[in-house]
Amino acid sequence: MKIQLVSVAIAFIVASHAWPQWVTQRIPLTPGWNAVHLDVLPEPNDADHVLEGVPAESVWAWDRNASSIQFLQDPREMLAPQPEWLTWFPSNHPQAFLRGLHLILGGQAYLVKLPDDASPVTWEIRGRAALPKYVWHADSFNLVGLPVTDSEGPTFQQFFAPSSAHRGQPVYTLLPDGRWERIADLAATRISRGKAYWIRCSGASRYAGPLEVSAGGARAIECGENAAGGILRIRNNAAAAATCTIRLLASEAPPGGSSAPLAGPVALAYWNADFSRQRFAWETLPPALTKPLGPGLEYALELHVRRTDMAGPAVSNALYQSILEVTDGEGSRVLVPFTAKGLPVRGPGDATPLPRPGLWVGSALLNAVSEVNGSSNPVPAFAPLRFRLLVHQDSNGVARLLQQASIMPRLIDGRTNYVIVTDGRLAAQQAGAVTDANTVPGQRFSSAVFGFAHPQMLSYNQAAGSLAGTVFIGYNDPLNPFKHLYHPDHNNLDNYTATLSEGVQSYDVYRAITLRFSTNFIGSDATASWGDTVVGGEYAETLTGLYHMPLKVAGSFTLGYVTPVTQLDPAP
Repeated sequence: MKIQLVSVAIAFIVASHAWPQWVTQRIPLTPGWNAVHLDVLPEPNDADHVLEGVPAESVWAWDRNASSIQFLQDPREMLAPQPEWLTWFPSNHPQAFLRGLHLILGGQAYLVKLPDDASPVTWEIRGRAALPKYVWHADSFNLVGLPVTDSEGPTFQQFFAPSSAHRGQPVYTLLPDGRWERIADLAATRISRGKAYWIRCSGASRYAGPLEVSAGGARAIECGENAAGGILRIRNNAAAAATCTIRLLASEAPPGGSSAPLAGPVALAYWNADFSRQRFAWETLPPALTKPLGPGLEYALELHVRRTDMAGPAVSNALYQSILEVTDGEGSRVLVPFTAKGLPVRGPGDATPLPRPGLWVGSALLNAVSEVNGSSNPVPAFAPLRFRLLVHQDSNGVARLLQQASIMPRLIDGRTNYVIVTDGRLAAQQAGAVTDANTVPGQRFSSAVFGFAHPQMLSYNQAAGSLAGTVFIGYNDPLNPFKHLYHPDHNNLDNYTATLSEGVQSYDVYRAITLRFSTNFIGSDATASWGDTVVGGEYAETLTGLYHMPLKVAGSFTLGYVTPVTQLDPAP
């Protein structure tokens, strides 16, 4: 069963400006001129730091916002400053005062000039991986690098065959002596990773290659504490079928001073929808997942973080970090950063029943009941009974059983926050509640099998892994099953005036409820979120007062995480 839960406090999966999946790109540099392209986002990106150890005479970055390029300029003839170029010189260079290039950014191309008598070197750039993003200048040359494998990349003709804006357009490569040479045979020349070329684009285009990978417009997938996963869309733009392979690679250790230490690799599951075998289930992402794609077809890879399979981080701000490598078997290669926060960090003495504080909503399924004239233990029932279950855990780890919960927007100090109200009569007292185009409307949950007015405390037995509590229904409670307001034999009144004592017409009823958590899936609820945002186990209840002997029912329960709001019924 594929469980979908709607959270009122929605946690979107987005890419932040500082996702930390670390990788080192190595670019060979030869004496003379080199046109290179950075796939990674250097961190830190100060030019002096990134170029440390590189014996460069100068570095030039094309300012793509300056103007379109119709004619290629020989870099040997360029003088700083240039309107279309930002330039870096080492601090001891006579023209160092003309520096305009202060940051080395990823996803961009650079011209690097080494002394003619220098030895070949390898430029190592440590940074964050990122999904490539292409916005081509229309009817202009563009200085770019392309997402291909380290070896045996596709030819230019193969790479640009699906794009009418690039097919057959001129491509220039930089020679060590500084001359731009047009590639004569695009069908025989292979693209080199980390190398930049002048490529002409005819008309507007966002073409990313025969293998197109997207993550909802973001350059990384980042799952915060309450986000479950994301969807990676893989498209085959080529005219021939391709076999795409997805591999989960480990992130390198973060550099010193990183704001997010490495907690470990991200454990992922994917939704396997196998229509041929009628198999639909969450499965662990294998070391290499292959997917045949026909021409023009797209594969939506739905990924889910398996937080229960990730060891707890040593520090609270640590992140689990990995990189998804997507290849098409034809030389294209795309890296997708993936980061996730683990389960909330717990101290040595921190014992809480639920993995996360906030509201949990689910259901109980009763399928066994004791017999009044037979077994005192529950036996299979003729038909099951399902009812809703609401449990709330506050910031102190105290769990309570709720009859109802209304999650409402409330304006506090000029900001919209969410509150949980357990008594409908108190909803109107939440002054300042607003609803606008940017606010998720409120939502109410309730359970018809409980009639108490106030949240009921549940005690946690850590050794048994269970929550337990007793719901008391007084003999004179309006919802007591023995009481009837208008029936003289069941209204607990003597001659409609004096109140009778318990046991005359009505009886106190006690419902002793136990929720025993399980690490195994309950029924068909096999989900990658089990133990994280979905929990469950055995449900047991003993009812006293309905009969001269206790009645017992049993079954199972599941709870899904709805919202992290930890306060119930705040003061207006």
